[in-house]
Parts: sequence; structure tokens; C-alpha cells
Amino acid sequence: MMKHANALIFTILCMATGPVMAGLDVNINDHALRGTFDYLGDPRNKEVVTDAGLLYAEPAQGNSTVVLHLGLNSGSNNLRLGLRAILANPDGGDVLALGLGGQGRLPLTPTISFSGHFYYAPQITSTLDGDGYRELQVQFNFRVNHADDIYVGYRSLEVKLDGVTEAVEIDEDLILGFKLNF
Repeated sequence: MMKHANALIFTILCMATGPVMAGLDVNINDHALRGTFDYLGDPRNKEVVTDAGLLYAEPAQGNSTVVLHLGLNSGSNNLRLGLRAILANPDGGDVLALGLGGQGRLPLTPTISFSGHFYYAPQITSTLDGDGYRELQVQFNFRVNHADDIYVGYRSLEVKLDGVTEAVEIDEDLILGFKLNF
């Protein structure tokens, strides 16, 4: 799994060249930590967003799990549709899945917004030991200055493994986080 982490770090460094708009999102709960780097590329064109991240979870049952993801979304500032590829190692299995979904944001006031994302990968877009993937995250954001947010939310991330009837819940809990934009 370490070589996958090195590949993720290389990808992030390659994306961070030239004039860019980018963000760092970090969130935590009792048994999981996630960091995501968002890359918007040219500051004049905010329609395409690439993100890469790492989630480390130690669930109450089962083994600790590492989930690497790489996403590509396109659309407006408030609604983006796209893809998210994940590589995970839940309960001794390896899952590589390509999920379809998107991200949304609903501004409630100039400083408060509701946002979230959902991605789903059926059996046909999952491989290795995987039979599927689902991720849902919703959150309330509070803007603390012109570009940075703190938030509280809920995340549910699960994968299906070949030959296992029930999905493996990697993370399902409340989260607390912050997002820095630069």
C-alpha cells in the first residue's frame, strides 16, 4: 500500500505546478482521518476540479483500512458531476472501483452553506476483490474568512467484497473538519 501512497504524493506534486487555485480539506472523527487536496488548475476556469485524497480508518470491527481516491468533476461552483476512483484494502481484500456521482453546495447565507457529495460504483466498475462502492458525505460549512471554512457533517463509506453478502462499512460517523483554499 506504501507504493500507492507514493504515487498519490507524486500526483499531488505534479498537479501543484503553474498558476493554480487549490484547497486542502482535512476532517476527523473518532476512528478515521481524511485529507484531500483539490486542484482547480487555471484560476479563470473553475469548471474542472481534480482531487486526490487519503482516508485512514480504524473501525470498531475489522482491520484498519486505507482508502486512496482520485476524482475529476466538472460543472458550476455549486454543482459538479464526475468520477471518483478508489483503491481500498478493507478486511484483507483489495478493492479498485470507479464511482459515478458528484458534489453539490447550497449557500444559505454569505457565511453558511450546506454541501455534500455522493459516489456509487456498481459491480461492473469494480475490480480486484471488489463488487461495489458507495460514499455519501453531507456537511454544514461556516466560512471563517474570505476563503477558509470549518464544518461539521456526516460520512458513510462502504465497499462490497466478492463472495460477501453484506457491505463492509469503512466509515460511518459524524465528522469535524476544515478546508483551506489557496
